Amino acid sequence: MGLPIQKDAEGHKIMLRLCKPKKPSKKDPSEWDNDPVKLQKLYDYCIRDVEAEECLSQALEPLTASELKVWQLDQRINLRGLHVDQDALRNALAIVEETYEGCCKSISEATGGVISTPKQVAKIREWMLTNYEVDMENLAAETVEKMLESETLPDGARAVLQLRQLAGKASTSKLQSMLDRCDEDGRVRGNLVYHGAATGRWAGSGIQIQNYPRGTLTPDEIETVHRVLPARSGQALDLLLGPPIDCLSSSLRSMICAEPGNRLLAGDFASIEARVLAWIANQSDLVQAFRDGTDVYVGMASKIYDVPEDEVIKTQRQVGKVAILGLGFGMGHKAFRDAAKKMAGVEITNKFARQVVKTYRDTNPKIRQFWGDLNTAAIRAIETGQPHRVGRLEMLPDDDWLKIRLSSGRCLHYRWPRIVQVIAPWSEGHYGIIYGPDELEDVLEDLDVTLGDRIADGWIECNLPKGVAKILQSKKIRMELELKEPKKIPQIQYYSVEGPARKWQKTRTYGGKLTENVVQAIARDFLAEAMLRIEKAGYPIVATVHDEIVCELENDKGSLEEFETIMRQCPTWGAGCPIGVEGFEAKRYRK
Repeated sequence: MGLPIQKDAEGHKIMLRLCKPKKPSKKDPSEWDNDPVKLQKLYDYCIRDVEAEECLSQALEPLTASELKVWQLDQRINLRGLHVDQDALRNALAIVEETYEGCCKSISEATGGVISTPKQVAKIREWMLTNYEVDMENLAAETVEKMLESETLPDGARAVLQLRQLAGKASTSKLQSMLDRCDEDGRVRGNLVYHGAATGRWAGSGIQIQNYPRGTLTPDEIETVHRVLPARSGQALDLLLGPPIDCLSSSLRSMICAEPGNRLLAGDFASIEARVLAWIANQSDLVQAFRDGTDVYVGMASKIYDVPEDEVIKTQRQVGKVAILGLGFGMGHKAFRDAAKKMAGVEITNKFARQVVKTYRDTNPKIRQFWGDLNTAAIRAIETGQPHRVGRLEMLPDDDWLKIRLSSGRCLHYRWPRIVQVIAPWSEGHYGIIYGPDELEDVLEDLDVTLGDRIADGWIECNLPKGVAKILQSKKIRMELELKEPKKIPQIQYYSVEGPARKWQKTRTYGGKLTENVVQAIARDFLAEAMLRIEKAGYPIVATVHDEIVCELENDKGSLEEFETIMRQCPTWGAGCPIGVEGFEAKRYRK
């Protein structure tokens, strides 16, 4: 933040040393370092720490009255906590331990005693290389999964990797974490981080229920799991439902449950970001489709595959769903192809992915225009120092900030914004003719080459990204190309906390990303206001997970219908947004 008072880095090091016991010696038999000089530096560090925090507090805007209520509710939710089924957790851990011991025995038998546990990474890699000439860079879950997809992998190597994969699933961390964090009254507290994302969304803490796998078992099957758990028999689970570890993974959420005499009510804002995007960008036909309750995923799939809506099959609808949920923020075809595989389990070509992106943008021109309008307004506000409005949003340059005032009245903040000139990625590379047979098309598509019209022995007006021409030359492919002249475009740069290391660093943004920030923030504000209404109506909230509110209350109080009605109410500032809510009530939490 560039404040006049900074934290004391040297004092921080001393604090870390003094908070740990030291090795006693004859000269100083004490377990703790009580050096007066170091202790004085520690005291000075603590004073400076408070001064720095006070300086930071003065530099930041105070919470508004409405946002203060949200923060106070967050504290109540964290103190209230989630009730967990401790007996079920202990029984599940016993089955996990049984499964892991079986993995150890099997991997030892498969390798002739060379490897005793699936955790011995170095030994497994060496054994694979020595016995099957399979060289694995690492044994991360993604690497193992990809290797197991290979049809040429020898059976012996496959067996060992499958045991490694099973042992990974048999991790006790999530189950054990619930038990370790459980208070005497059977509740786990401190599960939410207020304003965990820059857009205001909550982040997870503690047992991190936001990251639990969705699972494949139905609610009835999960109840079967809980009826079998007291027997602590993995074999029984396997006989009734399938591999025990998969059953437990699918049942993780159900370890969270209501106390005796209570039940859980949960409501989820359906496709909230897609709805907010259509509303904020004035894509009126999509807004109306959401309002009418039509299946917008089927509608999108119908356009993508050029088939009537009543003939759209399940996999096509899944692609339509990924398009609606993923392409609203300027996602390119490569990212969409990856998203289709990850979210829908559907593999598509680069060529088809390009077609889907084009179809989405042609179908939703107002959304596409909104990206550009938002980017232009932000750049002009930074350059001129004057406010600029885009529909329901307003760009407000203010000293060292760019603020985006949302329809709710809350602001997004971007620190030290400036405009920098960057080379447009699409302007680099080559342009021209590529010669080759029809079979070459798939290779070129995989290299992200945009092909022009087909001629007798090749393609004209081809667009090659940077570096691709060199790859094609190495493959002895004949081409007639010209180097494109790179073009510079203005881009917004600001400072933010980024990356796994959470470092304060320069970040660049653009219209699509700004749109994503705005939509996510507005969706969060719909959620926050609904939480205040729900709590006020006597439904005690115990968690919020993404776009979902979870309450726990007595069996004879409230109703799911009333709960959903309160949640569905639209605040004045959100008038016209087609809010949809899907809820359930149950003894155990589920997704």
